[in-house]
Amino acid sequence: MKILPISMAAAKEQSSSFFIELYVLHLKTGIIRICNCDEVITFGGCDYYPVPVQRGTIKSSVDAKIDNVELKIADTDNSKITALLEGFDFRGRYVEIFRIQYPESLEDEEIAMTVFYGYLDTPTYSNGEFTVTIKAAFPNNKVPNRITQYFCNAAFGDEQCGMDKALRQISVEPLLSLPNKIKLNAADVAEGYYKNGLITIGYETKLIKDNFIDNNDGNHYVVTQYPFLGAILDTATLQRNCDKTPEMCEKYGNRQHYSGFLAVPKEFRLS
Repeated sequence: MKILPISMAAAKEQSSSFFIELYVLHLKTGIIRICNCDEVITFGGCDYYPVPVQRGTIKSSVDAKIDNVELKIADTDNSKITALLEGFDFRGRYVEIFRIQYPESLEDEEIAMTVFYGYLDTPTYSNGEFTVTIKAAFPNNKVPNRITQYFCNAAFGDEQCGMDKALRQISVEPLLSLPNKIKLNAADVAEGYYKNGLITIGYETKLIKDNFIDNNDGNHYVVTQYPFLGAILDTATLQRNCDKTPEMCEKYGNRQHYSGFLAVPKEFRLS
């Protein structure tokens, strides 16, 4: 059993200030707030619940650029992980880590320091310990800066991209569906419209390999890249998606908003 990093009773007996780290996880189903001490901490009008979480060293690359940090949650099993994170693919969701000074910060919310901000990636589970990497990102960055890369810098459907995700809820037939072939109760879904898009059923989201009308029974189906592990429910959410290549952007007729680089930019001067 892992002991939480900070024991409030022992720390208070020392009659001196000490630091507590708070974690804000922006998940698909909502926001989860946890802390690395053994009591619930109320800060900024929100409760942070004690979880045996350990933060690793913030790693930097050879050019001194902040890269990533690892979080480890001990004393877990599959049921606890499912309960904590609602069992869906949470990669790409953002996490804020900041440090407060106890008890001064409880009276003044300005006494807080940001430790790290990034998105979740590469989750692993072994021997009762759940580990996830947080890759660095820039908080509240509204300037559309672009990296000189082949793939598009924009997020599909954002202001820079300008595309419509065509997000819609639709009913399905659980009894007539397979884990990787879902029967839709709809007659207005064009063939191939959601190809390479996403389908969400319950807490699982899968990549759509194709959507089509079966010539044998005339019904609409969605075929997923990987099968659903949980039960097929009677409601699903469909949305279009993008692989960030110029070919996909061309398919959507949106090449004028493509924010990748098809060639390496170079300086050009006129004398």
